[in-house]
Amino acid sequence: MDEDGLPTSGPLGADGGGEQLGHWTRLRGERMKLVLVDDGGEPVAEIEDIEHYDLTTMGGRASLIDEITLALGQADRRRVLEFIRHTRGTDRPDIEG
Repeated sequence: MDEDGLPTSGPLGADGGGEQLGHWTRLRGERMKLVLVDDGGEPVAEIEDIEHYDLTTMGGRASLIDEITLALGQADRRRVLEFIRHTRGTDRPDIEG
């Protein structure tokens, strides 16, 4: 394990310049993020530093799924608020987005 607690063995491990993370490989020094997109391909949320989730354990995978669910819920909330603003025909300062 390295200083971040990430595995350093595997096909691109300590001697290959990268790290094996489950089925993902990350080059050393690179940060990974997950970008969630809507049906039109527009980004609606980002989850950064996913290399810190231990995808080899049930708890690590569950934590990542929780983050994804939370991010999608927040994206839905923003869409609903935009819809309300649009249908009322005014930008209301009391509804935050």
